[in-house]
Amino acid sequence: MSRLAKTLDDENRFFSLLGRACDDEDDFQRAVEDTFWLTYRCGFPALSPYAFTDDAGWGCMLRSAQMMMANALRRHLDAGPAAGEGPETRRRRVLSWFVDSPSPDAVYSIHNFVKCGQQYDMLPGEWYGPSVAAHVLRDLCELHRRELGGPAVTVTVTSIEKPLCVEEILDKMTRHAYDPAEADENAAVAETDDDPLERADAAFD
Repeated sequence: MSRLAKTLDDENRFFSLLGRACDDEDDFQRAVEDTFWLTYRCGFPALSPYAFTDDAGWGCMLRSAQMMMANALRRHLDAGPAAGEGPETRRRRVLSWFVDSPSPDAVYSIHNFVKCGQQYDMLPGEWYGPSVAAHVLRDLCELHRRELGGPAVTVTVTSIEKPLCVEEILDKMTRHAYDPAEADENAAVAETDDDPLERADAAFD
């Protein structure tokens, strides 16, 4: 960070992290230290079916997806905190969803990523591309929101042929508050051959 700062004139310095503008270099450093960082681990319960107990060398895309989701969930919960829930409680709640455990409570654990990934013909030890990782993240998010009482967050996956426009995203985010009844109604009329919830449910059956 200091090397970057030295290349900029004082009046032109600008620090930003994940869309958050920082006042100065010290504020940027605090923001970096406060950001969730998930990376390779070893010694966790064995992954089925190959009994891997670490993800070194192949889990980078899954950890990146976890890290992105963890920080998004934290930002979402911080924007509308539950009554009586402080920042540290929210932080711990989010982290509990990413513990390296096969438990359904740790919905975004590497175990559940791998379990859901098998619906896309991916096995433990195989390198996930960004597309498959995004689809697995979407499926787990749907499972969390619709079946496990998780936050009202939705992951949208698109392709390079069909990019998302900023205006379209803002329109969907600000049109109305999330209504579970309406979401269920929309889900009922949606195509079911590629339903993320069905895929996630199948993985956990």
